[in-house]
Formats: sequence, structure tokens, C-alpha cells
Amino acid sequence: MQMMFVGSSGAFVAAQNTGQKISRLDFIQSYDFSFDVDRQALKQIGSNAFASRQTQLAPDVSLNVSYLLNDGWNEKYLGLEFVSGSYSNPLTSVFANTGDRNFYVLIAQDQYEDANADVSAQDYNILGIGNTFITSYEIGLSAGGLASVNCSFVGANASITNYTNDRFVPAVDVGNTGETAQMDNVRYGIDFLNNSRSSRNLTGFRSVFDSGCSYDGCTISGTPTLTSGMRFGLDFENFQSLQISIPFERKALYGFGSNYPATRKIQVPVVATMSVDSLVDSFQAENLANTFKTEDVTISGYNFDILFRNSNRKNKFGIKIQNARLDSYSLGAQIGDRTSVQTSWSFEVTPTTGILMSGSFRSPTLSSIYINESINP
Repeated sequence: MQMMFVGSSGAFVAAQNTGQKISRLDFIQSYDFSFDVDRQALKQIGSNAFASRQTQLAPDVSLNVSYLLNDGWNEKYLGLEFVSGSYSNPLTSVFANTGDRNFYVLIAQDQYEDANADVSAQDYNILGIGNTFITSYEIGLSAGGLASVNCSFVGANASITNYTNDRFVPAVDVGNTGETAQMDNVRYGIDFLNNSRSSRNLTGFRSVFDSGCSYDGCTISGTPTLTSGMRFGLDFENFQSLQISIPFERKALYGFGSNYPATRKIQVPVVATMSVDSLVDSFQAENLANTFKTEDVTISGYNFDILFRNSNRKNKFGIKIQNARLDSYSLGAQIGDRTSVQTSWSFEVTPTTGILMSGSFRSPTLSSIYINESINP
């Protein structure tokens, strides 16, 4: 893979993809693309052969992407809305907007070729995945590693072809009886501002990325710290791993006689989870029965403040989780080792509450040598 791009929201819009509406995703570590076709076997009485094997509707296209967490700019172009320097609910547009997106994976014809310094996509193979909707968003972090994000998407169609500016994006206008992108002259238009990609892989980008968000650059605080309950706030000083997962269940709505979904409606409510593993030096006296009795009757839960910093201790990415409820609590220990505590939490996510994020704590520099090599859509 040379690189991955994403189109702005509303994949099927005339003249949308002109280079100024496509953003390059940074720090991609892996991706996978797949689809399964459901074929109904139709038989006739008195026959020992199939009359037909009919394709049932259109196969869903799956795309999974893993990348290193930076300042939250990949998230912005994936459909999550971030406000620079302040906290907001990034999922508001996901709940409210039924708009889809296109993904473009540029693949060198020689898979071992390093084409990062190229300034044109001409003559490269391109995997285009059309009409995609986000289905999950996960943040993972462990001791000694960089923070990573795993995203899953479901799409309506895909194509792979040799890239030229005259080819069309793999989009379907589901609001207009299946009109294809070619009918509306929506062509590929992936532009490069310059060849800064080669410098960012070496030293040119180091001052901005600063080794990503390493373990020692992440802090977790929780409130309230119960005086009569488990003192979780003490455990977070030695946490070993963290995982936040937000799944989106989408219902594909079809019209009669149509083999593609008219929309993919999010099924609410959405319940997200957070898991934390910690090492504990000491415990305070604890009455678990009273603690879980409180958990069972209280409406409000715990609030968590998670802050990622770079190697220069600058704030880069923040997450606030609201009203989390304890789901599981596990203790484990070995001879000669400290006790480990594993806790799992769940919290409801709505268009306005549940989770808040700040993707960048300073105004972004939309330059070809910085975070994103495209103009803000």
C-alpha cells in the first residue's frame, strides 16, 4: 500500500472529489477489505439441477483500518467531529448524518515498491470502496506501545482499477434510483500538494508527531473517588493497558426491488465499553457488598478524564467519559509480583452525552509538511 485517502461526507456529490475534498490518512498501520456474496439456491420440482443461484441483495463490503493515534485529524476525516482545543461530542454527526464516504487505497503495481516520494497517483492501482458508514471505533493502549485506533466500516460497493483522472468513483446515488457516479460525472481526482511525504517519514514530521502517544504520555483520572467504595483512582497511576470501544449497530434499509440499501440507520441506544488493567501496590479496606449495592441503585456513574501527551509533554488528544458504570472487577496475583486489577466499564452514548473528545489542543496547520496534505473539506 502506498497510502490511503478518504473522501468528504456525501460520497455521491457532483465534482466533489477534486483533490480539495480528499484527505490523506496518516500513520496507517494496516487495513483489510472483504465481502461475502449470499447466493440463494433456487430449485425446481422434478429437477436435479439448480434453476438459478440468485444473488441476494448487494453484498456488504467491509473495511477495517488500524492507525497510530495522533492529534485526532484522522478521526475528523473519518466522520468524527473534533473541536480544536476544547471538548465536544465527536459522534453528533454520526448519529445525525446519514451521509456516506468513499475510501481510496493507492497500491503500487510492484507491491514492494516504496512510492512515498511520488507526487502523482497516475498509473497506480487504486482500491475504491464506496458508500461506507462507520460501524465501530476503538482506541487501544498498552505499556511500552503507541496508542492505536481500529475502525470498521461497511460499504455498498467497491472497485479496483488502474488509476487515471478519467475514471469514476465507486459510488451509488441511493436517493436517485441507483444512479451511478459515472452518470453524474464524479471522477477520481486525487492530488498531491508536493513531495513532502518522503521527508515526513524521516525527520520532517518528527517535531509534530513526537513519537505518538506513548504509555508514559497518558494519564487517567476518575471521579468520584468513593470514600466507601473501591478507590479506583489509586489504581490508575500504574495502569498497564486501556481499551475504549464504541460499536454502532446499523440497520440496512432496502426498498422493494432494490439490491442496495437506501440508508443504514444507527440503532440506538449505543453502549460503549472501557477496560483498564492496573498493577496495585496496596489496598484499602473494602466492603464489596456495599459498593455493588450502590452501583445497582445509583443513576449517575463515574466520570473519567483521559489525556494523551507527546514526548514533550504537550497535550495532544483528550477523552472524557461520562456516567460509566462498573461491569466487572477482577483481582489476580503471582508469587513475587504485584496484584493486578482488571476493571470493565460501560457507558451509554447519545448524540450529546456519554463521551467527549478533543482532537488537537492547538490550532492545526494545514500544510503539506504537517498533519494532513489536503485542504480542509
